[in-house]
Amino acid sequence: MKRQKEVVNELLLGKKDEFIGDWKAAVDEALPAFIRTKYVFGLDDFRELFDAYLADGLPVIEPGAASGVTDIIKRKINQGFPLSMIGILNAYFMATARALIRGVYPDSFDARMEYLEDLSQRVLENEIVLSQYYEDYVRDLNERLRDQTGALERRHASLLEFIDCSARELQSPLWSILGFTAKLQRTYYTILQEDGKHCLNRIAANVAEMHQLITDMNAMLLIEEETMKSESINFKDLVDATRQRVRTEVDADFEATLEGGPVVLRGEPAVLRGDRAYLSMMFYHLFKNSAQFSKPGSPGRLHVTWRASGGALHILLEDEGIGVDPRYRELVFKPLERLKEKKTDGTGMGLAFVRRIAAGHKGSVSLDDSAHGGVGVHLIFPLAMIAVME
Repeated sequence: MKRQKEVVNELLLGKKDEFIGDWKAAVDEALPAFIRTKYVFGLDDFRELFDAYLADGLPVIEPGAASGVTDIIKRKINQGFPLSMIGILNAYFMATARALIRGVYPDSFDARMEYLEDLSQRVLENEIVLSQYYEDYVRDLNERLRDQTGALERRHASLLEFIDCSARELQSPLWSILGFTAKLQRTYYTILQEDGKHCLNRIAANVAEMHQLITDMNAMLLIEEETMKSESINFKDLVDATRQRVRTEVDADFEATLEGGPVVLRGEPAVLRGDRAYLSMMFYHLFKNSAQFSKPGSPGRLHVTWRASGGALHILLEDEGIGVDPRYRELVFKPLERLKEKKTDGTGMGLAFVRRIAAGHKGSVSLDDSAHGGVGVHLIFPLAMIAVME
């Protein structure tokens, strides 16, 4: 046995470069392309593993035992290399060794099979031990992740409770300030100088804005994907209702037109599937923005289209307004950010609401140029957001 081992090792070392080249070529051919390109095992890696195999004599590796082969494989797996790739490396080491010996000693190949089979068995035992080691390691990581996830969920619930309580507590003094301000306006407004009237008006306006800001921030923080309902919504009815609301509250001349007809699904008209209240809020903010940022002297006009394309639902809202500078098209989605081109009412939370609600429906929103000269709002949702109209 010892003589055969020495003969085999001497042969492998004497033809090291040839052996490693054949070994690498066999592995590259066996590995799927996506693994071979993502996890690069270069010639230096093959040489390092080859030297470790022969230096170790491929002993059975016990958990925690020192071994050059084990250290190399652990290092590669810790770098993300799949264990299946290590198995292919080991298997083709043995296949290449057999091919080399068969080529050099065709007549006495069988006499050396015993040692090769011993090597093969030891390679397999290394794989089994390493596999068990990393299964235990991954299981431990999963348990720790579950514990951390549970802790985060508890902290999240506590945070939401704190935010809700804080919002109520902050509203109380605001209502008191607003009440006393209204009393001063009713009782003393006529005898105040212009500066005094201006101060009272500013106090009332700022308190009302702060009240709305707290309400909006609290509402946005409570938007969660898990709370989204799945209801059938007629998109045309949603557009018509939102247009009427904006005409009543913001601009009586505002127009929003649904163009292109209904989306057709399996030959039938489709409806939206989502949370009616949140989607109504999302489109209200988008329509309101279009009305508020219309061009001076022109009524706000919004063109709405929707279509199913490329495995997704696309909703496009294009207006004829003043537009948004490309430099600010991402900034305006941040809470409290407002465009300076035009003075408008609001807290700067509208587009933040839009993005949060879109994300809650597993969608996205972005701004672009409008074919009608203003800004285009592009909403993309999964196709699960539409269904056949009943």
